[in-house]
Amino acid sequence: MTKKRNALLGFLAAILVLTACTNLEKILPANTGTWNAVSGSVTILEDGTPVTSDSSITNIDVTYQFNEDGSGSYTEDGQTTNFTWTYDAEAEQITTDDSGLAITYDVLDYTRNTMTLFFPFEIEFLGITIRTESTLNLERAE
Repeated sequence: MTKKRNALLGFLAAILVLTACTNLEKILPANTGTWNAVSGSVTILEDGTPVTSDSSITNIDVTYQFNEDGSGSYTEDGQTTNFTWTYDAEAEQITTDDSGLAITYDVLDYTRNTMTLFFPFEIEFLGITIRTESTLNLERAE
């Protein structure tokens, strides 16, 4: 009985360690480094109704650099913008701030070498609520 109990406890401990490591990888700000956009999607809604959607955007010339000190940069088509960034592990969100312009990305998926970010943006224009929902798939640069 003791051998079975010890084996069971060992098995449960191993599961706990594996689960903890997986969760830590997902929620820790280990997303520092350089990330290249590889694909994405955009949906535009007017007053909640989708008017256009493109789920196969590729050949994106976008790079994010997340530094350990909380600084970073965003480069698109050769133009670089510097920002500061924070990571909220509980909400699983990255927030970048460029001179007071804060953008919050939901981290939909994260592994050591890939990350999927989701960014909704909403404005009202001429009485119409326009919402853009963008998803960006990133790969860690070597």
